[in-house]
Amino acid sequence: MAQENEPKKPAPEQPPAQPQAQPEGPKGLDVGAALKDFTGKFKTFTPGVQIVLIAAVVGIITCFLPWVSVGIAGVLSVSANGFNFTEGVLSFLAFLAAGGVQVLLMTGKFEPSRKLFTFVTLGGGGLALLMTVIVLIRGANAVGAILALLCAIAVGAGAFLEAKRQKLF
Repeated sequence: MAQENEPKKPAPEQPPAQPQAQPEGPKGLDVGAALKDFTGKFKTFTPGVQIVLIAAVVGIITCFLPWVSVGIAGVLSVSANGFNFTEGVLSFLAFLAAGGVQVLLMTGKFEPSRKLFTFVTLGGGGLALLMTVIVLIRGANAVGAILALLCAIAVGAGAFLEAKRQKLF
C-alpha cells in the first residue's frame, strides 16, 4: 500500500518523431509542369498559330472517326475511318506536318526557318483540304470526313493569317 501513495514517475521523454522519407518517384517528365508551360506558351502565340495547332490536333483525331458509313436494310451498318482511304492517310500526314512544324517552332530553336515552316503549314492545310474534298466527292457521308474538312479549312486559314502577319505575300 505504500506504493499507492508514492508519486508516479514521469515517463521518459521520447525524441520527436522524424518525418518519414518519401520514396522518390521516377525522374522524368512532370506532366503538370509541362502542361502549365505549354498553356503559358500557347497564350503568347498569335491567333493564326493557335488556330493551326487546335485544328491540326482535332484533324488528327478525325482520321480515327468514321468517314463512310453504309447501312444495309436498317439492320447492319458498316463504317470505315480515314485510314481506310489513301486520301485519309495523306490528310493525317498533312495535319501531322502542319501541327508538327508549329510545335517545332515552339521550342525556339527553329526561328530562322519560320517562313519555311509557315509555307509547310499552308501546304499541309491545302493538301488536307484537297484530300477531304476528294473523299467527300466520292461519297463519304460520316462525321469524320466532314470534321476533317472543317479542320483542313481551319489549318489553311490559320496558316494564311500567320503568313499575312509575317508579310509573306
